[in-house]
Amino acid sequence: MTAEASSLSLDTQSADVTQLFSFRVGEQKYALDILRVQEIRRWEQCTKLPHAPEEVRGVINLRGAIVPVVDLRLRFGCEASYLPTTVIVIVRVLNGPKEKIVGVVVDAVLDVFTTNQEQIHDCPDIGVPGGLDFVTGMVKQAEDMLIVIDVDEMLGHDN
Repeated sequence: MTAEASSLSLDTQSADVTQLFSFRVGEQKYALDILRVQEIRRWEQCTKLPHAPEEVRGVINLRGAIVPVVDLRLRFGCEASYLPTTVIVIVRVLNGPKEKIVGVVVDAVLDVFTTNQEQIHDCPDIGVPGGLDFVTGMVKQAEDMLIVIDVDEMLGHDN
């Protein structure tokens, strides 16, 4: 390993550098901490649960574990239409002291990229209390503005 490669490896592990996983829901692009992504699965029908909120598509069997699936299009107010690029991203969510696994339906996986905390800007106050508690910031990537979400805040409260 060259000194430059070694330096790059160490830099991506420092506290102010973060790797983000980006995806698209509707026309908007989002990102979350790559360390929360367990795997990506192709879209599959879910077993529906009675009286579940509309955005909860149901559950899937993930190697013997029953995993709830939340459709982020419905959660974010978009129309639910399944595309050839639609996938279920399996994420690890902290729910209090426990960790749980949740599948989230997204329209497309985009990229994994590295950024530092200085490049993540605060989300503007829109005047809706609690409306954007799960948004940790916004980051510019190329010509796009991505919304950085906190999966613990969005999915960790008994969802």
